[in-house]
Amino acid sequence: MSFDPDPRGGGARRTGAAGRDRGTSRGTAGRRAGAPRQAADPRRGKAGGPPRTGRPAPAGGGRDRPGGRPRTGGQARPGGTGGRRRGVPPAMFYGTAAVLAVVVLGAVAFLVLNGGSDPRRPARPAGPAAGGSVPAVYSDAPSTPTFDVIGERSADGSPLTADEVFPRGRTTLTDGTTHARLELRDQRIDTDCAEAVWGAVAADVLRKAGCTQAVRGVYADEKKGYAALFAVFNLAHAVDTGRFVHTITPGTGSGFVRPLPAPAPLDGFGRGFGMARGAAMGHYAVVAWVQRLDGTGDAKDPSLISLLVTAGNAPAVYGRVAAHR
Repeated sequence: MSFDPDPRGGGARRTGAAGRDRGTSRGTAGRRAGAPRQAADPRRGKAGGPPRTGRPAPAGGGRDRPGGRPRTGGQARPGGTGGRRRGVPPAMFYGTAAVLAVVVLGAVAFLVLNGGSDPRRPARPAGPAAGGSVPAVYSDAPSTPTFDVIGERSADGSPLTADEVFPRGRTTLTDGTTHARLELRDQRIDTDCAEAVWGAVAADVLRKAGCTQAVRGVYADEKKGYAALFAVFNLAHAVDTGRFVHTITPGTGSGFVRPLPAPAPLDGFGRGFGMARGAAMGHYAVVAWVQRLDGTGDAKDPSLISLLVTAGNAPAVYGRVAAHR
């Protein structure tokens, strides 16, 4: 008797008549006794033999069904799954979740940085302050023939400089009547002239007049108790300067020149009684504003009248006139 390998994968089998007879009788006895017969699986070589592939048999003894639907019509075996569910691959699931997280975080950051505003709504442009202080007494004057040589900016194109308006060594206003010596405490040049005024009307007049510079300086003599504001605006034409100094007349609500922010006691400038004068000097508009630090005074105060004339002097503008003669 010899052993030959079974080519169908059923294991070793005996050869010879005795082996064949014994195997036949066993199979017949099993069928007569009513034992269940295991169906051959196409993935297996022979019933009861090892699978041809490394794939394990489905849990619960059932076959895989297309679409992952469980077997119906019967009760699932304990511990079984009733079929394998097909879902989104893990790599695709986590990749999609990561993308969504980035989008959500980006939207939150945009809202935080933009204060939660609608991105389709245009940002409001910066403009002049809606309200501010004005002097109690004001007068204005148009340009005179003295300034005709600088009546247009096209004939006087170079911009004003800080050293020209506030020359070094000459930053003190000396008044003969009050004997006050007002020292320059702060200065500023704005290319956006709307920054130097309050009131939409005043700012609009400056814009239409082609204003390119607004120069301001604040002076004070704390011992004598006086303060002064000096401002000069660089417009396109003498007609424009005359219109501007008249537009800012107090009581019209059009606006006025804004005092420079300054520490005490100049932080109260603009409150109390004050006098101011606007003068058109060619294409420059000059505004002077004076008051006592304690806010007292009246329209006939000789000290304030004298100080207003002193503060309204504009050496830089007169220098331009002399340079063009």
